[in-house]
Amino acid sequence: LQTLRPIVTDSLSQLTSLRITGLASADGPLRINTPLARNRALSAQSWLEKTLSLTEAQRKVLRSGSRPEGWQPVFEAMVQAGDADSVALKSILTQYASYNDDVQERYVRKLPFWNKLKQQYLQGDRKVEYVYSYSCIYLKAK
Repeated sequence: LQTLRPIVTDSLSQLTSLRITGLASADGPLRINTPLARNRALSAQSWLEKTLSLTEAQRKVLRSGSRPEGWQPVFEAMVQAGDADSVALKSILTQYASYNDDVQERYVRKLPFWNKLKQQYLQGDRKVEYVYSYSCIYLKAK
């Protein structure tokens, strides 16, 4: 809001695109996570439209979508934390790279450190990503 409000209220700025993507963590079935992420994006879109009182022109550039995050962000968080168990997760992600999240999850849940992984690395928060662009008109003083 702190970034978008000045753009949408400035008469010299024009919002040219706004993409809202709902995210879902890797755990749980893909068939549930995909609509969950999509509904999260739609809810965020509705909230943003109302909160910022977007004009019809601004609403036209709004797009929403979904992206279940998969296991890669979990692996990256483990590497960043220096967690030695990341090697076992990397092995599963590599071995089953051509399969979807559900197949990978089946093997991830069998890891001896699954409970630790779930508690420390799976997202507890609900995420929505906003990506936008805008243009400004600058007037030269004479």
